[in-house]
Amino acid sequence: MASTIINSLPTVMAVFIIISTATDVIYLLFWPLTIDLSILLTAAIAFYYFAYRRKTANAY
Repeated sequence: MASTIINSLPTVMAVFIIISTATDVIYLLFWPLTIDLSILLTAAIAFYYFAYRRKTANAY
């Protein structure tokens, strides 16, 4: 289990870099909506993360 977490760290970091870059672009383009977008994006990331952890936990 620990090895799979360590192996997935580079992809997790890449995803977070992509997400942060995308949110920077969104902030520059749609700055009046940034509060709603950041809340939605954070909720979506948290939901996906916990659903992924639950799926992988059930697999083992």
